[in-house]
Amino acid sequence: MKLTFSKSSGSPAGLMFKFGAHNLLVEDVASAHHVEIDGVQLFLEGEIHYATVGEHATYATVANTNELIGNALAKYGPVGFPHAIEGAYVGVWVNRAQATAGLFCDAQNRRWLYCNESPQAFFASTQLKDTVARASSGGRLNQYALYSYLLLGYTPVAETLYQGVFRPAIDEHIVFSVAGVSHKVEKRERKIEPYEKPMIDRYDSVLTDAIQSRAAHSQNYILNSGGWDST
Repeated sequence: MKLTFSKSSGSPAGLMFKFGAHNLLVEDVASAHHVEIDGVQLFLEGEIHYATVGEHATYATVANTNELIGNALAKYGPVGFPHAIEGAYVGVWVNRAQATAGLFCDAQNRRWLYCNESPQAFFASTQLKDTVARASSGGRLNQYALYSYLLLGYTPVAETLYQGVFRPAIDEHIVFSVAGVSHKVEKRERKIEPYEKPMIDRYDSVLTDAIQSRAAHSQNYILNSGGWDST
């Protein structure tokens, strides 16, 4: 899926929406899920695993996916949608009546989306080569991101290996309107439940036993890792 927001009309090869002096062009949506609820159209490209509406989770199938998407959109709206639908996807919503639209990824940014923004236009695509071709840097490497990737194994938040190409941050919602482009990040409260002492003692016992049962009587060594998965 590709999206272009600019003042240039050009020759549309997809769906064109006009917001004042700006035009929103959405392309390559033939394989995307498409639902419309209360005047809001939603195009979703990617995989839907399950939906959580209320306290119950419903797994997605070929037959019920559009229904799950529609129910989540109706209940939570575009901003709350990613936290109700679990999967790997990119979504574009359009509200013609209010002349607004938005672009978002799933709650964990599993489906990669590559963006380029300039004073003249905003462009996004699920294909890296499309966005690199649009960047004014001409495909030059982002030295800072490359250094970070080689040293740590990942790039800084929202950055890519190419100058002028970025990825939306987690919980970032990119909104398009007659005023232009705005970036909004939803701040979610992370609830950490405190552990009581019996639970802490239990975990301590489990970890101690795991270490001792795998340790040799001599010549033990420790491996340090900076990865969250290892931690």
